[in-house]
Order: sequence, then structure tokens, then C-alpha cells
Amino acid sequence: MVGTFLLLFCICGIVACTQILRGEVGLMEYASVAGLTIIVVIFSIGSISGAHVNPAVTIAFATFGHFPWSKVPLYILAQTVGSVSATYVGSSVYGVKTELMTTRPAIGCSSAFWVEFMATFMLMFLATSLTSQSRSVRQIPHVFVSKLIVLLLPQTCILFFIFAVTAFFR
Repeated sequence: MVGTFLLLFCICGIVACTQILRGEVGLMEYASVAGLTIIVVIFSIGSISGAHVNPAVTIAFATFGHFPWSKVPLYILAQTVGSVSATYVGSSVYGVKTELMTTRPAIGCSSAFWVEFMATFMLMFLATSLTSQSRSVRQIPHVFVSKLIVLLLPQTCILFFIFAVTAFFR
């Protein structure tokens, strides 16, 4: 709950910056804020809760036997409460317009599905390969892991942009 709250609260902050600067915040700023927040969450509470800030991580780890199914509903509930709370607190603190925190149909359902599928695949590939393989390289420098996490978000945004542009010109 704390990790999800921190992530969404920081994202509310970058949305507020976009509002204040009238749209002058770009893709790299969003990706950097989200990526650096994830890094802080992983290194600060990862040893306590496994840094599960995304239900996909919790479900995938349970599916592959690295997390008990009995805790999955509680984790998903905590993640939901953390994200909803952060959105309300963030919009109250920063004065973010609520319509900026909602999804809007910029691309079709099929394209949105594939963007989310690829982003979740990259996230889960990274998470499982760095945490659960018995023959994995355990001494990966934290700087390398941090860079991988920060680079994951722009890739998602680029995929979204490609699908949005292709859908727009059809």
C-alpha cells in the first residue's frame, strides 16, 4: 500500500507540474519521476513487502510459486487502497484537475491491450529474471537495475505513441 501510494502520489505531482507549466512537461519527465519513484520504493520497502506496487507482479509471482496465493487478495486490496488514496490526496494537495487523472480513449481497445501486454511483459520479465532464477547473476550492481527500471517506462510510452499514431492515421 505504501509503495503504490508513493508511486501514484509522485505521478500526481508530475501531472500538477504539467498543469502549472501548461503542458511543458514531456515524456522523459514522466518516465523519470515514475522510474525513480519505483527505484526508491524497491530499495526502501522491497525487503519488507517485495515491493509489489502492481497487481500484475503479485499475480505473476503467485502463479509461478514465488508468492503465496493466500496473500494475493490482501495485496491487491492494499494496492488498490494505496492508489485510490494517493490519487485523492495528490489531487487535493496539488490541486490537480480530476479529469487529468482519468483515462481517455486516445487509441482503440486492441492497441491499448497490446501496449499494456508488452509493458506488463517487460515488467514481469525484468522482475522475475532479477529476483527468482536460481542461476541468475545475484550481484548485479544497483545502478544497472535502476537504469533498467527507468528505461522501462519510456519504452511503454513509445509503444503507446506508436499505436496512437497508427490508430490516428487509419
